[in-house]
Amino acid sequence: MNNNWRDKIGNKKRTKDDYWELDFYNEFMDLVDNCVAITAKYNWNFWGSGSKNRSITASQWFRDGKSISLLLKPTENYHYYACFENVGNPNNLKNYQYTTFVGETLEEALKYLENYIIENSNPLDYENDRICVEGKAYDDYYFRAKWIQDAMIEELGLNKMRN
Repeated sequence: MNNNWRDKIGNKKRTKDDYWELDFYNEFMDLVDNCVAITAKYNWNFWGSGSKNRSITASQWFRDGKSISLLLKPTENYHYYACFENVGNPNNLKNYQYTTFVGETLEEALKYLENYIIENSNPLDYENDRICVEGKAYDDYYFRAKWIQDAMIEELGLNKMRN
């Protein structure tokens, strides 16, 4: 994965390497996969977002009610921000509700999430079955990646080079 994909956002003259969207989606898929593993480790619920925002929620529903949502915030160069509203589904949150800066990288976001869960864990967290919904953005990943690749090929005229 290209860690410098954020530097490419807004480039007017694009080459094959300037398609940051693919790296963006790959990072979001890594976020979902890693967050599913972290929440499973502590038996917290997990909910991934739909296709309009790129966010996740980890929560203790029906227990202490602790909740954290992370968002790749587009207005902040896709850095990670957190929201602590007690919701199960990140689609119910607006981007402006994510006010706590978490970090610029996936690794910082994952560390922040795990530390939050450890600090707020409760023995009751292990008594119930957890809910895990990866979300529409995760389900649509293959189709979005294919669409971006096709757009890139068409825009750059790479399909002519294939023939």
